[in-house]
Amino acid sequence: MKPIPMKPTALKRILIVLALLLAPLAPVHAADTLLIENGQALAEIIVAEKPARMTKLAAKELQSYLEKISGAKVEVRTGTGKIIGKVSDATRSFGQHVSPSMG
Repeated sequence: MKPIPMKPTALKRILIVLALLLAPLAPVHAADTLLIENGQALAEIIVAEKPARMTKLAAKELQSYLEKISGAKVEVRTGTGKIIGKVSDATRSFGQHVSPSMG
């Protein structure tokens, strides 16, 4: 039996359809750390004791967007606190000693 030749465009279409059909089967994982759950803030936005003006503005903007998205108001405070998740090299470059903590 002779194989049926396929045009490249037909093969692409078949692959796209297969990908779309199989995509829902991919495992979906929720984040291990939640900032907000059921309309309640589970985290805070923490800035330095004497933050720069841009830091204050960024914290307020983040607070505003989180509230628009979830309805929960995440508090902005100064001081130290837990860093949730991975600590980037950029964060380490500031010279601050930080140790990541989950939860």
